[in-house]
Amino acid sequence: LEQAVRSLMREMELEDCGIVSHLEWRIDETLLSEAQRVTLFRVCQEGLNNIVKHASASAVTLKGWQQDGRVLLVIEDDGCGLPPGSGQQSFGLVGMRE
Repeated sequence: LEQAVRSLMREMELEDCGIVSHLEWRIDETLLSEAQRVTLFRVCQEGLNNIVKHASASAVTLKGWQQDGRVLLVIEDDGCGLPPGSGQQSFGLVGMRE
């Protein structure tokens, strides 16, 4: 999964879009089901796509780790953010939250 996320970041050509990317991955993937791995990858994909399309960001950091039996994923950028209330109707953001 870590390699798939690294490949995704490379294939999206973030640097060509002017976005410096950093990946911090501390997930023991042997503890994840196939469905969990697919879900994590899709959330990374959707988050990075949103950043490229909407954020006007110059940097993105993707962090994944495990804590207290949970998997946590944070995708941060230095972009413009969402206008208040705009994320409520976005299917991509709803899917990421689920």
